[in-house]
Amino acid sequence: MVTVATKLDVPIKILVPLILSQEGADLQFTLIGLGDIVLPGLLLSFAMRFDDHKKIDLHAGYFAVTMAGYILGLLICEIVVGSFHLAQPAMIYLVPGTLLPFICLALFRGEFSDAWKGIKGSNYIDIVEERP
Repeated sequence: MVTVATKLDVPIKILVPLILSQEGADLQFTLIGLGDIVLPGLLLSFAMRFDDHKKIDLHAGYFAVTMAGYILGLLICEIVVGSFHLAQPAMIYLVPGTLLPFICLALFRGEFSDAWKGIKGSNYIDIVEERP
């Protein structure tokens, strides 16, 4: 997977300077795939919409804890890759980093079933049988 990703020159990867690169060495980069941004971004988007639906402040709601988890997961991934110089999928750290804070906050507030059901917005079409 790493060999394929490093040889491709397409916009599905982002090169990020490695935080823990060795001093005096050339600047090293780590890869972050588009999926490592988009898939957690879907949960972040849902968290923001859920906060809006529940009238919760963005700085104290689901979006804040999920974003903090994303940042922490990405930071842990960078530290592990920089320390051991082993390529690893970022999703190993991003999935629990985003899902666990969201789920824990929902369980703590007693809103897990609401979060699981989702948000029914005005863009949904209710199917109603018409009777003659």
